[in-house]
Amino acid sequence: MRQEIEALQRSFIEAFLSPGSARFHLLLAPVGAGKGYTGTQIVAQLCCDNPRALVLVLAPRPLGAQWADRLTSRWGGSRAVFVDRGKLVEMQDAAGPGKSPWPQAGVVVLGIDFAVRRDVSELLANCRWDLIVYDEAHNLGASRRAMLRSLLAAENHPRLLLLSSFPIP
Repeated sequence: MRQEIEALQRSFIEAFLSPGSARFHLLLAPVGAGKGYTGTQIVAQLCCDNPRALVLVLAPRPLGAQWADRLTSRWGGSRAVFVDRGKLVEMQDAAGPGKSPWPQAGVVVLGIDFAVRRDVSELLANCRWDLIVYDEAHNLGASRRAMLRSLLAAENHPRLLLLSSFPIP
């Protein structure tokens, strides 16, 4: 069974990363099937292939810290940062007034409940993301869908990877 799951993960990763693949992807698999691992592999490979890539990962807070840890420690030291209110204030202070707090490349991980706050979602929408990963996508409520729509409306048309254990309503 594990070999079958690994083969499916490899197949999904290859399809996602192949030139000309679709802009939106949904990885729907049962709990424990390795969706987070697969998503982490995709992000790490994208950052390896394109060191200037900027990736946004949105996940429930406990999973967000896990994403940042996986990307930083296990997958070649990707430049991943977990952003909460304190870290955002620090990044805004470092960037200066009127400038984007987001790095020019790397991976930014936010808890979903923090990301949907109006001030934060506006900052996110004003950035050029190459890829947006949304973990636990089956929990997309109205405010989360609106935030995701605003992120996907950007002129550079970022790619989207949705991870879910259940069908998305």
